[in-house]
Amino acid sequence: MTIEKQQDRLGAQNLTVAYGANTVLPDMTLSIPDNEVTVIIGPNACGKSTFLRSLARLVSPSGGQVVLDGKNLAKHPSREVARTLAILPQIQSTPDGIRVRDLVERGRIPYQSILRQWSRADDDAVARALEMTGLSDHAERYVQDLSGGQRQRAWIALCLAQDTGILLLDEPTTFLDIAHQIEVLELIRKLNRENGRTIAMVLHDVNLAARYADHMVALKDGQVFSSGRPEEIITEAMMVDVFDLRCKVLPDPVRNTPMIVPL
Repeated sequence: MTIEKQQDRLGAQNLTVAYGANTVLPDMTLSIPDNEVTVIIGPNACGKSTFLRSLARLVSPSGGQVVLDGKNLAKHPSREVARTLAILPQIQSTPDGIRVRDLVERGRIPYQSILRQWSRADDDAVARALEMTGLSDHAERYVQDLSGGQRQRAWIALCLAQDTGILLLDEPTTFLDIAHQIEVLELIRKLNRENGRTIAMVLHDVNLAARYADHMVALKDGQVFSSGRPEEIITEAMMVDVFDLRCKVLPDPVRNTPMIVPL
């Protein structure tokens, strides 16, 4: 007996996104696998961030649609979307004088209304987010006083406080040194493994992407060049075709994932 795979919760169908006369994503169809870490890679200006922003309804398509739970994302109420998926943009603007707890509490805005004010459930969600990101002891510190890795974890905690099953992260390791990059990526893996969250993120470092991804997508010129497990798509031919980089692909000595060595 053949069992059909249930449709993934989030994906794009014939999605086209244009900025004026410039079409960034022409007719893209792609699903984000449930309960896995998907990493999107590709050269600069290939549409990675635009695709992620489209999934979060921060960019309106000029054709096709984003589908969430079997329905056009545009048809979902905004509050419902904010309770279903959270996005961490590439660049965050932190107001001066805001404490970590105050920042994380903003993740509960989708649950507030005239009829539903701040509650014990909100306190619990914020406390869980701080604990999961290792920031419970830093809750009263000012965000600007944190290290780069701690600051990024604070923003991830804000997303976690939204209590969504889907997280979209646009280059969450940008501007971080290698130690803090690993710290953030280990946290992301933990959120997936221990809490079952579906995570899609954009990364520039192909080796880190291969190490932390369950599923990878390589984009080129706004199109899906290849997708699948890291060992399926990280090939010397793909690196030439997508990144114009000649390299050797070797097994990572720690994780046995594909590792590129430029020539």
